[in-house]
Amino acid sequence: MPILRKAEIGGGAIASVQQPSTNPLWGLLIAHHCSSSRQWQRLEVAFLQQLSNHIATAIHKAELAELSEKLINSSADGILAVDQDCRYTVWNPAMEQMTGINRQAVMGRSAFEVFPFLKQIGEDQFFMLL
Repeated sequence: MPILRKAEIGGGAIASVQQPSTNPLWGLLIAHHCSSSRQWQRLEVAFLQQLSNHIATAIHKAELAELSEKLINSSADGILAVDQDCRYTVWNPAMEQMTGINRQAVMGRSAFEVFPFLKQIGEDQFFMLL
């Protein structure tokens, strides 16, 4: 590649980083050897391609997470989620409007801490069964 020669790179191995489903090119993962020409081993090239696949998967998951967050935050319905310890992990703007409690006040806190009445009505017993 002309760009590799300009940079005085003796030998390079290149793997494309592509979107899993539609395959548009996101970028290139390049390993280079500067001091001299080099013949890359099949195992090295396979590793580079596998690494580029992992990078593509990570990018794709990040895009899906961003889309999910946008959908949750734009919903007119109150959406919340809790982890296995009943700590809030999701609290959208509609929940803020419905409860009058902002997101920062609930995130990471137990539902029973935020709403003590839940224990009074026995909801904590239900979650212990899960």
